[in-house]
Parts: sequence; C-alpha cells; structure tokens
Amino acid sequence: MFMQAKDWHIYAMCHGDNVPRYSSSASLHCMELGAKSLPIEEQLQLSHAGWVLDNSGHNISTHNKWWSELTGISWMVNNATDEFIGNAQYRRKWADNYLEPSSPYVLYVPEPEIFPFSIARQYQEGHEGMNGIEAALWAADRGMIPLSREDMEAAFNQNVFFGHIMARGAITNYCEVMQTLLDCMWPIWDNYQQQIKQIEGYNCRYISFLSERIMTALILHREKVWPGISIETAPIHFFP
Repeated sequence: MFMQAKDWHIYAMCHGDNVPRYSSSASLHCMELGAKSLPIEEQLQLSHAGWVLDNSGHNISTHNKWWSELTGISWMVNNATDEFIGNAQYRRKWADNYLEPSSPYVLYVPEPEIFPFSIARQYQEGHEGMNGIEAALWAADRGMIPLSREDMEAAFNQNVFFGHIMARGAITNYCEVMQTLLDCMWPIWDNYQQQIKQIEGYNCRYISFLSERIMTALILHREKVWPGISIETAPIHFFP
C-alpha cells in the first residue's frame, strides 16, 4: 500500500510576512507561529484566510521567541486530527515526487547534512549565548532524555546532522516522535529559562537550535528510542 500526495496534510510553519515560497501537491496548511503576539484583528484576518494559528487549542504560542517552530509542532501534536501529517517551513518543503511512493507505515525525516566537523563544534561556533551541549548532557545525566550521556556525546561528536525538525507520517508515529523531542526540551527550559531569556538577537531561539542537535541524537539512536517506529529519510527542497 502506497499513499497519494493528497493524503498528506503538511503544515508549513510561517512567521510574519514569510509565507510559503512554493506550492505543493500535498494538502498544504499555512501556520502562523507566535500568533499570540499578533493584534486580534490580524489573527482574525489570518483565520478567515484559512490559516492555522499556533495560539488556538492547546498551545505554547507565548514561547515562540525562544522555541520558534516548536510552538507549531506542539500545536500539531496536541490539536491535529488528520491521519497523515507532516510539518514543513516557509522555505523548505517535502519533495513532491517522493510524496506518492511513501509508505503509511514509515515516518520520514529529511536527509541529513554532513558537516566537515562535529555537530558540537558547529553548534558552539555558530550559536552564542549559552552552552547548549552542556545543557543537553545535564538533562541526559538526570534521565530527562531517553539516552545516556555516552549516547549523547557520541551523537554530538560525529558529523551527521538531522536539522530543520521536519517529519511526516501517520499521526500516531508523528506525535510520538515529536512528543519525545518536546519532552526532552521542557526540563532544559525549566532549568535554564532565566539565562535563555537574556539571550538577544538571532540566538534567542536557543531551545529551537538545541532541539535540532537533540533530535539528531534521537534519530541516530532511533532503534533504542522508538523501537516500534520505522524511520527513513526523504528529500526536501530549499527555496532561498
């Protein structure tokens, strides 16, 4: 059994005037992130235009400054009802020609990037403000991440990177994987939020950037974390 493109309900994460720069053969739903901060009139305009707002239903929209697209993913985990779902970004989409051969029994994640150095080094050199790697290891030491310190260090010290925090699959599998990631981030937020809220500019999205590294570790150890879920990679396209 294989799926048709129209079976997929893909939520494109957007913010401000950054609307999707592409069309899709899937059923595409535009989602406004950080909608809680918008004037009511603008929220109503977007809602009437068919947009999903991340401050509807059960949501963490007020965290968007630090959690970025994770507020949209949290919305999906708690509110989406479509049988097959996935998330994308306003500049990144799932390749159309790989939607129809998809299996309903597989959760797809984007093909990884390969760095010329470790993801720990890439994170430390590219993101200032706090040592996210140490925060992740702190959580692992306390059993707040379903991987050991040794598992996490092994993932951080290699060069395969599953960024973008995108996935698509049956709603049960999607929600289980993304809920695991969210559960990993909450203890770090609870313990470090005062320091995180002092970070300004680009790096204020601390939780979002760190989640990409933690998701990488989870995917690399997927047979240990999600033994009942088949996870494969699929191509995505980037639109500058």
